[in-house]
Amino acid sequence: MEKLMNDQSSQSSSFKRIWEFNFVTLITTLIQFLCVAYTFPVSELLSNQPFFHIDSAFHWYQMQLAADIAPSTIGYDPFFAAGYPGGVTINLSAHVPALLAILLTPKVSIVVIYKCYVFVCAILGPACVSLAASLLRLSFRHTALAGFLALILWWASIFHWYHTAGMVSFVMASFVALPFSAAIYQYLESDENGWTLIVLGITGGIIFFSHPLFPIPIVFFTLSYVCTSWSRISFQRLTILILVVSGISLIPNLFWLIPMFHYSGDPSIYLKVGQPYQKIVDANLLWRELIGQFRGNTHGAKIYAPIFIGAVYSSLFSRNRSMLKIAQCLTLSGLIILLFAATGASISVIGNLQPNRFSPVGYLFLIIPATIGYYDAIHFIKERHNFFSKSFITIGVAIVVTTTSYASYDLIMSLSQCASSVSFQNKELHS
Repeated sequence: MEKLMNDQSSQSSSFKRIWEFNFVTLITTLIQFLCVAYTFPVSELLSNQPFFHIDSAFHWYQMQLAADIAPSTIGYDPFFAAGYPGGVTINLSAHVPALLAILLTPKVSIVVIYKCYVFVCAILGPACVSLAASLLRLSFRHTALAGFLALILWWASIFHWYHTAGMVSFVMASFVALPFSAAIYQYLESDENGWTLIVLGITGGIIFFSHPLFPIPIVFFTLSYVCTSWSRISFQRLTILILVVSGISLIPNLFWLIPMFHYSGDPSIYLKVGQPYQKIVDANLLWRELIGQFRGNTHGAKIYAPIFIGAVYSSLFSRNRSMLKIAQCLTLSGLIILLFAATGASISVIGNLQPNRFSPVGYLFLIIPATIGYYDAIHFIKERHNFFSKSFITIGVAIVVTTTSYASYDLIMSLSQCASSVSFQNKELHS
């Protein structure tokens, strides 16, 4: 009887967690949908009016080329790109749109396909953070706050500019990397069976196909887990995880990896094309971006400081052992990614990966430990402690709340400016 009651209690708790996650995800996705629809009118989604902002034009061209040379997956356009090949196997950041172009044209225009891809990727981004919090089995309030911070980070940081500039697949892959890492954490911390590895492998293969830089934050997260969990880690499970997930992810991507590495006997040519960007080496970027500077090569955001403070607090002072482990692992991951973003290009090979673009990814990984830190600090204030420590934490919480509120204002201003820009462009195009 006692076992039956425990099973029923466990099922009830599990159902409650699933319901809470679905609710937070639904609300987060709905808010993001309304924001995206406000700046990117849904009425224009299925129209043939294109947008060619920065990288978007090249992605659109690669989609057109992939459709023209189908069923071949690689081809050559003698009138563009000075002899470089094109097709679904070549354009590293537009594999999915190019494949969609092959599958859906001529029934659906390439312009519509690309706009729908951009729209869907934008909507799903912040929900990935809520999913990560749920996979780590955090409470409803932690999951809700994580979703809120994800919305601010998407709109009020360089992530939004990346997406607008055409780095759509990179932004989406960055957000997916967080729940992917959370699933890895849960597998290594529990006795979950091999089905988890298969799901991770299939998911990894899809996202790796979407953008080849997807594994980088995953690698840093895995290293962070090893560093923070050395005394209790199961190296057998870790080895199986790496071999199985990497193998399943890699096999379906061989069809574009093999042609790329055999082209002209020089695979590095793909890393050299158009790579003078995002490779500044400057450790000062770390503190400049942290305090919200945005000028020149410094792309900070007001939300960075509150996220950083909350993450550091949780990784040092959280009294819940399970949350402390999560906070320490993700905080170390975020800090390593930030260091990589600021100084990684000092090594020429790494510089070709455009490490500067990973700066907002570091803060993305700090969101969940930040939510843990916020609630730990509030709980600390409610308890009876000496006056000075309580006053110090209270002042810190007040600063974080104020800064976060200002960052929320940045989100509103970003929405307003985007809507005005779209309206202005539409008037020009129709005039």
